[in-house]
Amino acid sequence: MKRAPLNALQQVKEAAGVESIASPVAEDPPSREASAKNGRAGKTNITGYFEMPWKNALRLVQIKTNKNFQELLEEALTDLFRKHNVPVPTDKLEN
Repeated sequence: MKRAPLNALQQVKEAAGVESIASPVAEDPPSREASAKNGRAGKTNITGYFEMPWKNALRLVQIKTNKNFQELLEEALTDLFRKHNVPVPTDKLEN
């Protein structure tokens, strides 16, 4: 099967009368500086793996509240920290 795309490319080149077709150049992944420009400087990623019903429920909350995932996760973590009497990082930022 790997030969089929090469043959198809060759046929296109011959039909177009072109000797070579430049292949697209893959872009480098964004650098840390580019991430910093996107508002991610000094931040870290927090992830987890959940069953689909959890994701579906989260999407429903997003629709109801018109908040993005990060806002909802911050709200949930704030509630969790307060429940367990742990300092909430956003409380320090507001003071």
